[in-house]
Amino acid sequence: MLAGLYACSNDNNIAGASFVQSGQNIAIDTLEVTDFELVDLLTYTGNLSVFSAGRFTDPVLGTIESTAFLAPGINSVSSSDSVHAGAEVYLVLHPFSFYGDTTQTATFNLHFIEQRWRPVAIRKDSEIAFNPAPFGQVQFAAGTDSVLFQMPQQWADEYRDFFNEEDSPLENVRENLFGFALVPAAETNAIVSFQTEAIITDSLGNRNYTGTRLLVVNPEVHDDDDNGGEDSSNRFFPSDNGDDNGNGDNGNGGFTDPFPNRQSFSAPFRGNGFNTLRSDIPGESPDVISVFNTFEQVLRLNLNLDSRDFSSQAVSRAELLLFEDLGPASVLPEGQVRSSSGRLQFYVLNETERNFEVIKLPLFEPPVRESDLSYRVNVTEFIQTYQLGRRSETEFFITSGPNNGQFTPAFLAAPGSGERAPKLIITRINPEK
Repeated sequence: MLAGLYACSNDNNIAGASFVQSGQNIAIDTLEVTDFELVDLLTYTGNLSVFSAGRFTDPVLGTIESTAFLAPGINSVSSSDSVHAGAEVYLVLHPFSFYGDTTQTATFNLHFIEQRWRPVAIRKDSEIAFNPAPFGQVQFAAGTDSVLFQMPQQWADEYRDFFNEEDSPLENVRENLFGFALVPAAETNAIVSFQTEAIITDSLGNRNYTGTRLLVVNPEVHDDDDNGGEDSSNRFFPSDNGDDNGNGDNGNGGFTDPFPNRQSFSAPFRGNGFNTLRSDIPGESPDVISVFNTFEQVLRLNLNLDSRDFSSQAVSRAELLLFEDLGPASVLPEGQVRSSSGRLQFYVLNETERNFEVIKLPLFEPPVRESDLSYRVNVTEFIQTYQLGRRSETEFFITSGPNNGQFTPAFLAAPGSGERAPKLIITRINPEK
């Protein structure tokens, strides 16, 4: 924790002072903000918009390792879909971002989960039992768009029984179809974030799932349309910009089918989650403040407001400035990449809210200003309400963007960084004596 102090400077001779009403002048104070502390809040990592898996040794953050968990679902966009005898089931994995070494492939082993689990209850430290023997392996390079993996036929047959059962209770699926884990292999030095499923519609009006999903491929062709040809109602395959499955825009407003002679459809997962384990964490640098977008490493910033500092003085504007670190300490070696959200999120949390999952929206969400790599927050109303006694909180809890399942850390310049040190600039109107 860094102790708090303010360094103050006044300047009444600024541009715009002549427009202040007669009998008033203005003062601008630049206050150095130094009361910072990194804290851990409760972090849930299930059923987010993205899930992650992999291992990467970041020179600033240490080794980050994540295992992802997927729970199969038994629905599709059409209630008439069914899994035929001998059908093949494919796992479609759709990468969203790559964090780590781009010069190597990221390898993952697939394991069957051996216990019931609830995706909404998954936290960063959750451990789920899975069979130690992998049933398959998948690999991703930094530019991989998607990968198709054929599930073992025994599992596909079991999945068929659940999918085709009329009025199959979800509880039965939860009790017996646990899903699988995506575990980074020992040589992996990257974390891959995967896009979850979403329903999209092509220009021909066909609907289907895109993103990470299951793809069911039945063994025979159905000749049940008006022309005696194959029923194409479930034959729309999102192109994913031309992926490794052979999918691609067919030029006619629809999409190419990787299995053109077989009836196929996509089925979403009913849940996902991942854990996050950190080890070999380096000591904190005095020059850099590392902030996570998860609630694992949150920056608590206290403005240490005291209403007596502003007695008889009206705060007309207050702006909080944080800057990205420009030093070499936070720069990755050549060939390694980090993702960035390009923004910070400022939360105001009372003591009770800090002990539970953070579900409230951030109060501020400043984007990075590209010209000087700064984050600027207008906190005028925040301070004014404090002056009026309508607010008691004087601190923010800051993350490096939304907790969406990606890893998007930010590295901020610490106090003592000269012109890039955190600061609060306050413009006040003083009655003229």
